[in-house]
Amino acid sequence: MEFYQIIDSYINEIGCSAKELANASGISSSVISRYRTRERTPSPDSDIINKLAKGICLLSNNKKDEKQVYNQLLASLTYRTNFANQAFYKATKLINELHLKQADIAKSLNYDASFISRVFSAQRYPSDVDIFLNEIADYISKNLDIKDIHILSELIFAPEDDLNTEEARKNYILKWFRQDNTSMINVLNALDNFEYADFLNADFFNADSLKNSKLSPDTQKIPSNKYYFGIDEMKKGEIDFMHSAILSKSTDDIYMYNDMSMMDMIDKNFLMEYMKGLSFLVKKGHNIHIIHNLDRPFQELLVGLEAWLPLYMTGQIIPYYFEDMYDHIFNHATYSASSVALYGTSIYGSRNNGLYYLTQNQNEVDFLRARAKEMIQLAKPLMKIYRQENRNDFYNDFREHLDMSASFSSILYAPPLTTLSDKLLNMMIDQYLSSKEEKDISDGITREAILQQVKYTHTIEDDLFKDMLTKKHVYTKFNVFTEDEFNRSPTFIPLSLGFGEITLPYTFETYMEHVELTRKAAKKSPSLDMEELSTSGFKNIQIRMGDSEKPWVLISNNMSPAIHFLIENPILADAIIKMRNPFGNFDTDNE
Repeated sequence: MEFYQIIDSYINEIGCSAKELANASGISSSVISRYRTRERTPSPDSDIINKLAKGICLLSNNKKDEKQVYNQLLASLTYRTNFANQAFYKATKLINELHLKQADIAKSLNYDASFISRVFSAQRYPSDVDIFLNEIADYISKNLDIKDIHILSELIFAPEDDLNTEEARKNYILKWFRQDNTSMINVLNALDNFEYADFLNADFFNADSLKNSKLSPDTQKIPSNKYYFGIDEMKKGEIDFMHSAILSKSTDDIYMYNDMSMMDMIDKNFLMEYMKGLSFLVKKGHNIHIIHNLDRPFQELLVGLEAWLPLYMTGQIIPYYFEDMYDHIFNHATYSASSVALYGTSIYGSRNNGLYYLTQNQNEVDFLRARAKEMIQLAKPLMKIYRQENRNDFYNDFREHLDMSASFSSILYAPPLTTLSDKLLNMMIDQYLSSKEEKDISDGITREAILQQVKYTHTIEDDLFKDMLTKKHVYTKFNVFTEDEFNRSPTFIPLSLGFGEITLPYTFETYMEHVELTRKAAKKSPSLDMEELSTSGFKNIQIRMGDSEKPWVLISNNMSPAIHFLIENPILADAIIKMRNPFGNFDTDNE
């Protein structure tokens, strides 16, 4: 629900008037009225939200949890701000690419030109975002040059033949404006910011954390079999399963499937214990085969994916999904370790009358384990995950996908390694080594070691991409920073395709020299389209996409140890591809 809808909902549920809510919250009645009619919306960092939460709690005789009300109000505003930022970024890109002028738009729509400028730069928001976007879509559809229809078609992912009328163009533009990328951006940001060493050294892996956890060996011994009824007990059942698996001596593979609703299990303490349990299993040495339920609202799916990403990065999580095999009458769960199993069922969409059965009886464990393995055989990989140990499989699979694709696109955090000259490389190595201490040299960070890794990755990239430029069209985007932006977040040479373990940094000067070399290379290759991104994007991941018979996306993380995710699931791949440029002003933090 949006902010005004949440206000109306609480007024109706509590049975109070708008004036009573205003008095209880210490806010004027006219402000409450403007919120309800959508004439105004408070900023996410405004004290108004805190006042409203207190007032709603007071009027409900403290039956409502103040923190929960506050979080609900804040979430609606944060979502709306993120949505607006994305939509205005898209509108700005569309206007620029179609050679339209903001001053002409302001004049045509009776807006002040400075207001239009501030809106498109995310410094100001119109009182009604939807009406404003409708006006912009209407203006673009009526005023673009007909010869630019093909540009519009590429930008908004609409068939060119469907854009012959103003009404059709407007509808397609509005649909593109309203496509929400926030959750997918959060997923990619989680990948971009993940550091494997930090994960392994996280506080929840230490002895004190385990001792204070429900997963601790000191907690009450779990019986050999037990039933769990309803939501609260089922939460405990999941924790008990992990507790038993952690305490067993086995490090055999674990199998997990659960298509029950995630929303009725949202509980900060439970989720913390749940993810902590999975992390302990990974740290212990288990590989976990997880069948994800994709029969969920897309935003819920991505929120769950974001939570799992740190575990994916270990290479010990093998994710799957079922294609068109979902039951909308009953939900099921099957968790299997070699010494314990958990089985459960509920009515579709609710765990209120659901149950789990946990067993350590070996016959039952073996039966459910055989069943879990059979389920894996029926599932499809959600993504393929490659690390150093299966690099040959990675090169074979990546080559196969490149060969099948009619065209190929890349979103890189730095210029492609294939345009780096030997002269610039040697200069960077000299600068890097002069900044290191003697102990680093003794640890193997030598000129020869760096050259070997960079040259190996260069050879790999050359082998993969050289032929493509003679056979198909290649689109490449990469960051070009101001000096201040670069200094705030330095960038490293991308070595992930060679599974490099050395991080060789650029200086601003060497980075811009590499950019210039790339510009010159692009001029010599008519099949190569280069786009320089002036907004800060990812600093550790590179995204490559192809349009073979089915869409595919490769996401590569450059931080050691390098890891690659090959996504073939059409839902996830299509969502990433349709983002086109995830770098815009999509900051998911509150401003």
